[in-house]
Amino acid sequence: MKSIQLFFCLIFLTLLHFSSYAQPTIPDFMNTDPVWSPDGTRILFISRRDGNYEIYVMDHDGSNQTRLSYTRWDESNPSWSPDGSKILFETEQFKLRQIHTMNPDGSDYRNITRTRTDELSAVWSPSGDKIAFESLRNGNMQIYLMNPDGSDQQRLTETSTNVSRPIWSADGDKLAFISADLIERIYDTRIYQFAADSSISYYDSSQQIHLWQWSPDGLKTLCSITESTPSLNKLYHAGPLADEPIPVSKRIFHLLDAKFSPDGSQIMYHADKAIYVMDIGKSKPVKVAKNMSSASWSPDSKKLVLVSYGEEMNIYTVNSDGSDLKQLTFSDIDS
Repeated sequence: MKSIQLFFCLIFLTLLHFSSYAQPTIPDFMNTDPVWSPDGTRILFISRRDGNYEIYVMDHDGSNQTRLSYTRWDESNPSWSPDGSKILFETEQFKLRQIHTMNPDGSDYRNITRTRTDELSAVWSPSGDKIAFESLRNGNMQIYLMNPDGSDQQRLTETSTNVSRPIWSADGDKLAFISADLIERIYDTRIYQFAADSSISYYDSSQQIHLWQWSPDGLKTLCSITESTPSLNKLYHAGPLADEPIPVSKRIFHLLDAKFSPDGSQIMYHADKAIYVMDIGKSKPVKVAKNMSSASWSPDSKKLVLVSYGEEMNIYTVNSDGSDLKQLTFSDIDS
C-alpha cells in the first residue's frame, strides 16, 4: 500500500515540476499600458498590484498613484477622451471582452456595449463624439461606431474578411483599417470616408501589413510590412493617393509598435526590447531606452512614458533624446 502511495506521489511531483515550465511566469507586481492625459499632467495605467488588472492614475511625476476601478474582472487598453472628461477601456468577463467608460475619478463605471460577443479595440474620434471599435457580433470581426454612452451602435464595414485596427484621421472624417483574408493570406489597407459614405482600398499585399497610426497632418498612415520572415519589417508612409507605400526606415527586426510624435516630426518604435526615436526624413534612429516596451508620447512630443521588462514591470518616463530616464512606479509603493 505504501509503495502505491509513493508511486502516485512521485507522479504528482513530476507533473507539478513540468507544469512549472509549461506556465509562463507572470510578474507579481505589474504596471503596463501607460497613456498621457490630453493636458500632459496625468498618466493612466494598468496595475496588478492588488490582485487583478485594474485601472490606476498618477501625476506625470509618479506621485498620487490612485486606483480607479474596483472589480473582480481584468481591465485593459485604457484611453482618455480628447477633452479628458472620460476614460475608455476594455474589461474581460468570463473570457468575453466588453467596452466600458468611467469618469477620471472612477465614478460612473459602465458597460457601453452590453453584448454576448467580443467587443474590443475601441478608439475615440478626435472630437470625442464617436467611438470606433471591433465587434464579432455578426460572425466575423467588423468595424462599428457608437456614441460615447453606447447608444446608436452601427456597423460601418461590410466585408467577408476580418477587419481590424480602426484608426481615426486627425480631422475625424476618415477611418483607416486592415482587411485580412487569413486563408488566402491577402492583406488590404483601406480608408473609410464618411463624406462619401464608402471605403477605398489604397494598398493590398500578400505580405502581412500592420497599421499603426495616422499622421498628424492627416495625409498618410504609418504602417509596417513584413518582409521575408515574420521578424523582419519595414516602416512605410502610405495614403490613398500613393500607388505604393513609401519606406521611411531600413529593415527592423521584431517590430512591435510604432507611433508618430504629436507634432509629426518624429517616429517612435519598439523593436528587440528597446525603444527607438527617429526624425522624419532621417533613416538612423536613436535608441532612447533598452529593455522597455509600451511607449506613449507626451502631448508636447518631448517625453515618452514606457514600461520595463523583468520580474517587476514598472513605468518610466524619458526625454525623446534618451536623457533623464525616471522610474515612476515601484514594487514598494512608498519607495
